[in-house]
Amino acid sequence: MKNKLLASIMFALISLGMFGQGIPVSTEPELKNVVLEEYTGIYCTYCPDGHAIAAAIQENNPGRVNLINIHVGGYSNPSGGDPDFRNPFGTAIANEAGVPFYPAGSINRRSWNGGASAIGRGEWTSKANTIMDEDSNVNVGVEAYIDYITNILTVHVEAYYTADSPEATNLLNIALLQNNTLGPQTGGGQGNEYNHMHRLVWLITGQWGEEITTTTSGTFVDRTFTYTIPGDYNDVPTIIDDMEIVAFITETHQDAPSGARAYPTFGTEDQLDNDAFLRYVVEPSPGCGGSFNPLVNVQNVGLNEITTLEFIYSMNGGNSQTYIWNGSIGIGGANLDIELPEIFYNNTPDNILEVMLSSADDNQDNDSTSISLPPAIISSETVNMSIRTFDTGATLSWQLTDSDNNILYSGGPYGNQETIEESFTNLPLNCYTFNIDDSDSNSGNASVVLRDSDYQFIVNCNQCVEDNLQVSFSPGVWVDVPINDLCVDAIIIDCGGVYDGQTITATNSGNDSAPDVWYSYTGSGEPKDIIISLCDGGTDYDSLLRVFDACDGTEIASNDDFCDLQSEVSFLSDGTSTYYIMVEGSGSNSGNFSLEVSCLLGTNDNTIEGFSFNPNPATNAINLSSIGNIERVTIYNILGQKVIDQDINATSSQLNVSNLVTGAYLMQVSVDGKTATYKVLKD
Repeated sequence: MKNKLLASIMFALISLGMFGQGIPVSTEPELKNVVLEEYTGIYCTYCPDGHAIAAAIQENNPGRVNLINIHVGGYSNPSGGDPDFRNPFGTAIANEAGVPFYPAGSINRRSWNGGASAIGRGEWTSKANTIMDEDSNVNVGVEAYIDYITNILTVHVEAYYTADSPEATNLLNIALLQNNTLGPQTGGGQGNEYNHMHRLVWLITGQWGEEITTTTSGTFVDRTFTYTIPGDYNDVPTIIDDMEIVAFITETHQDAPSGARAYPTFGTEDQLDNDAFLRYVVEPSPGCGGSFNPLVNVQNVGLNEITTLEFIYSMNGGNSQTYIWNGSIGIGGANLDIELPEIFYNNTPDNILEVMLSSADDNQDNDSTSISLPPAIISSETVNMSIRTFDTGATLSWQLTDSDNNILYSGGPYGNQETIEESFTNLPLNCYTFNIDDSDSNSGNASVVLRDSDYQFIVNCNQCVEDNLQVSFSPGVWVDVPINDLCVDAIIIDCGGVYDGQTITATNSGNDSAPDVWYSYTGSGEPKDIIISLCDGGTDYDSLLRVFDACDGTEIASNDDFCDLQSEVSFLSDGTSTYYIMVEGSGSNSGNFSLEVSCLLGTNDNTIEGFSFNPNPATNAINLSSIGNIERVTIYNILGQKVIDQDINATSSQLNVSNLVTGAYLMQVSVDGKTATYKVLKD
């Protein structure tokens, strides 16, 4: 455990070092640094080669090379659910640079051939070396800080002119980049796991930068900018730990004499001793249901090390799972991806995973998150497949399966340099998974295209099948049966709970002609009256409720139309048995519902002779009368909480219930040493 005072002092010293003392920027003449803006895209076959060339230039010249990858143009336009790495600024920059092909790059936005600044990757190394041998008229320094609670980025830039600029006005540009974003990359050989680096997500100073109006020798520029980083850019999650800043100065929209880069430091104010921040769930690939291992990210925003966490998570309102993690997440904003044990789910119209931390800490406001799982890609009823084996034919195989994992089509192995074409025609409504596998990932990379009859790409993958590639699609909106479609899979419910569900895609258990789903209630040790209600306004069809003492047992209660077209049923739990509740429709109706569970301490058959009360229901008061001495009256709400407890010691009295909310209660009465419980209603 870390001392809170020590951590506070450390934070203060970091802040002082960043923004109190300055960077500082050099006032001595220096050589120019490289600013390489690479124009790229996820479907660009030769872009990985460009990335490698740029990375080598940077690696061979530490501290001298700044890389900005701009996803722009046709090769960056996503299809079939692929991520959108574009930004609002890229098109204008590419137009200014005169990008003729991809990949291309601008080195310090200089016009090398008397025209546009964009040049091919074969020239990048030589042109970068030329820049780094030239004197710069301005030195640039930058530092950055992110508050990991508010996501507010603060960027501090200093510049010093060691010589006059040829332009009276220069422009200061600050680019916000994100690293380590996994995604598709044609020609990358890693499927959807290609690591995209230096990806431009935002220009903090706008399209062309902020003006510097004094650009003569000896001019010192000192500016600070703040920007709130959003949770995503084009639905691609923002990971603040992977952010990078590049600051550079241009003389016009072209010609950048120099630049600098920085990785932000992290901190926050008003830290608590123990504070785990459940930041997000990593979005899985689109699927048809089944199971997956949720991957969550937890950040330590407290002053003490985190060594254990308890996760509670559920899918689509189903039964919760609990997982206790032990490990270490350090202080200072450290974060960690934690994989949870697999959870099973059936495909529904909205597949929602909810995760919460139950571990006690000093702030519960950031202990929960949820994510809507991406559904299968919507296609037409005919899907066409084309595979090019290249050098992988002998180890390549593929199959198409339905939601029950039945293999409908399959193929492989093949010869090398073969093209295989197949059409999947007249596919009925279902969820289909296409899987292509190369059992020898060292043999090369195959290409695969899946495209429906409307020319929508489901997969468009050029030489990217290195190991395994999987995608799900459906000819229409497809949902699976609910997870509690069968009685043996009944969802456990408890007192005070509200459970949302649907019977639209459920099957019929045979009690009526309507589809149905199941819930189960098990007593907690004492008899209770259990009320199952669909009357809270969240049910949109003519419903019916049944209660059974076993899955293949006796029906002990049922109700139809308790509240208009909705149902409410009550039964007495003996405190130990399990009861099964069927939610179905009247006739053949189906729809969405909201099920509410209320529990009352059980009434009994032992009434007190000579005791009576009225009215029932009551509005303001209950009149009590007995031939014996009424000693005490206690009233409990549906959760078993005591709401009135009053000594009487008289044969008659009036009990004030005006402050109680409308609903059902249990009244426990003691007369001459004998106790009985009565159900009362409050209007």
